[in-house]
Formats: sequence, C-alpha cells, structure tokens
Amino acid sequence: MARARVLMLLSSCSDSMRHSALQVVAAAGEHYEIEILAGDREEKAARPLGAPMRSWKPAGAYFMLRAVDTLRKEVKRFDPDLIHAFGFPATIAALGSVSRMMAARTLVSLHDPIPEGGGTIPKKFVEKRMPSLLAHAGFFICAYRSLAESLLTQFGVEQARMDTIPPGLPPARMAQIVRVPGRVGPRVGFWGQLGPDNAWEIALRALAKARVDLPHTQLWIAGGGTLVSRVRARAEELKVRDDVHLIGDVDVRELFGQIDMLLVPLARDPLPVALLDALAAGVPVVAANRGALADIVGERETGWLAEPDSSGLAAGIKDLWQRVDEAWRGAAAQRAEVAAEFDRDTVLARTFSHYARLLSEAAAPSAV
Repeated sequence: MARARVLMLLSSCSDSMRHSALQVVAAAGEHYEIEILAGDREEKAARPLGAPMRSWKPAGAYFMLRAVDTLRKEVKRFDPDLIHAFGFPATIAALGSVSRMMAARTLVSLHDPIPEGGGTIPKKFVEKRMPSLLAHAGFFICAYRSLAESLLTQFGVEQARMDTIPPGLPPARMAQIVRVPGRVGPRVGFWGQLGPDNAWEIALRALAKARVDLPHTQLWIAGGGTLVSRVRARAEELKVRDDVHLIGDVDVRELFGQIDMLLVPLARDPLPVALLDALAAGVPVVAANRGALADIVGERETGWLAEPDSSGLAAGIKDLWQRVDEAWRGAAAQRAEVAAEFDRDTVLARTFSHYARLLSEAAAPSAV
C-alpha cells in the first residue's frame, strides 16, 4: 500500500518553532512520503534530513507571489494527500492558493503570536482576509494556550478545530541538573542569540537593578550572534562588566550546571526551547509574565513570574534568591510532570493523530 503524501511548508520562524518543525519533519519521513518547501534558515537546518526540498520565501508582496506560484506548482506535481503548514506566512500562502478541498486537508502548526500587520504580512490583510482564509483550514495545532485563545477570540476558530501541543524534548534533555550550593549571590543564566532581539538588553538592565540589593549577582550569558561586542559595551555602560560572563554558543545544559536560575525575558521567540529545557532539568526560572511564558510557567513551582520590564525581572531575581533552595526542590519535584507533557515521542504521536484524522476524513465518501 502506498504511503500517504505530505507536503511540509516551513516558513521563516522563531527558533522554538524551527526546533519543533524539524522534529515533525524527521519523524514524518519515517511514515509518509514527504516533500518540503522551506525558507533559507529552515532549508539549511532540514537539509541533513535528506527529504526532497525546494526553497521558497513566503514573506512580503513580491516574494509571497513567487511563493504562491511555487506552492501551486508543487501541489500539482506532488499531489499531496495532506499539507502541513508551519507558521502564519506558510499558512496564508497555502490557504490562499489551494482548493477548498485541499485547504480542508491542511494542518496548521503555530508557535509565533498572531501578526499585527505591518511586517511580513500587511495589517489590512490580517484584518480583512485572514479570518476567511483560516476558516478553510482543516485543523490547528498551537504551541501554547494563549495562542489558541487568540485564534478563538480574534478569528473565531472553533475550539473543536484546535489542539494545544508544546514543542517536544528528547529523553537525553530530561536529565536532572544538580545545583552547586554555597554562593554568596545569585548566578543568573541567560541563553539566546545575541542579535537584534533586545532580550539580552533587558537581562543586562535587570542585572544592574538586582545588584542594588544583591551586590554579588552575576549574569552568565550563553549564546553567539552578531552583537557580542555590543553586549560587552552595554555591560560597560551599565557598570556591570565584571559581573557579566559571556561563555559562548554552548549547549544550554552546560549553562544550567553553572547557574542558580534562568532568566527568560520577553523575546522575539515567544517560547524559547531553553525554558522547556530548564523545566525538564529542574532548574528554576524567572520569566516575564506574558504570553507563552506565563502559560508554561504559571502553574508550576519553578520560580517566579515577573513583570516583563527590567525592574520586574530584577524583583523576580531577588525574590527567587530568597527562597532558592525551596525553588530548586519544587523544580525537581515537578520534573516527572514536565517529562510527560514535553516528551518528544508523546508530542509527535499527538501530532500524527491529527494527520490520521484529516486523512481519514478526506477518504470518507462525504469528502468527495
């Protein structure tokens, strides 16, 4: 029996979505015949998987038109049984160019917030065209609860057509981290790319404010990027140069072994994989009390949700330090729950259950 054909659409997206999409692509290739349309970064990351792939860029008016043309040709050539679109640009390109029947066999995975318009997707398009396009999709997978709620309230997507499935973590990333005791002040970790995103700037200012009451506070930054020299210069300006340690683009678990808590400001990536890794490793976090961060941290004894500005995060650092031993015990105790929720195989099984349902519905006589 021939395997079902799945066309995977990977648009340029946040790191957490790329991480999740590549997991799905790798696993789907074992059970389905797949082909991929991918943006530059996604194409580079997915190339080792060995799946047939074509480059596309669903962003901006000119490139979106070219992406739609590429997609239409690929759908005609490959004749997929199912389309899986990752991200809003890929979703819009798909739903705006395929037939209603094919749209009903399109599974949409979303991690990034609903676009407000003015960037890669015009504001008028978001307001006037997106609701009708999204109404044609077969099913939606949202990475966190508040994103699903936004789809419901802003676009009227029915709850029956949505599931909330977080990114998955492999078993190797579930091993517990043991804290080194005896420090006289908190050693705070930050993990992320040091680029145009200003999360590192917020982390530096939070450090400067936390040191007013906790003079031995240190910030350990793991990550590479284009602005490493700018980070050093900004630390000098804030008079915290000696308290900032740049340890390079290391694995996040190497960072965990050297810190007392992970600091997670609001960033371009709404759900950093480092946050999930910290929960799975039993490392307490101080996270901005907004969006995906609040959804994931809010119901757990992992540390502290704080206002997203530097003053709020500094207060979170100080509060967690005052109960740091309790926070580590609570984070360790919740690891079994976290492992069950974010286990990669469980996450993939839930995702592929929606493949099976959409394919089954497409094969039913009523779908003809």
